[in-house]
Amino acid sequence: MDRQALFKYDIFVNALEVYNKQIRDLLVPGSQSGLFSKRIEIRQDVEGNHYIPGLVEAPVSNMNEVWDILQTGSNARDVEATNANNHSSRSHCIHCVMVKGENLMNGECTRSKLWLVNLAGSKRVAKTDIQGDRLKEA
Repeated sequence: MDRQALFKYDIFVNALEVYNKQIRDLLVPGSQSGLFSKRIEIRQDVEGNHYIPGLVEAPVSNMNEVWDILQTGSNARDVEATNANNHSSRSHCIHCVMVKGENLMNGECTRSKLWLVNLAGSKRVAKTDIQGDRLKEA
């Protein structure tokens, strides 16, 4: 029997950035500009699970689409050149791949999440020669 007749899978990807104690959805149109358009907060549901209301969850159906979303999120990160690195990220970047599986015979659903986390690099301040806001965040 064909597995597609028994199970249905939906896959979604999201991307967010944590920068200077603020959370930014990297998949919101216009996020490339680096502006924090609206305040995003982490919430907790009645079962104790954490979630972010309104976070863009992009549906994907193949690996090329997943890579495109991951690249879109990575490209929207807040970066700036320093003496130590031409493309230095000062933010934490978090991508999540979510899979929802449904057994079409009995209606049972399962959900899984894979978190991919890229932490901000720590650089020696003297070596980077940064000033102002960039110095505060370091």
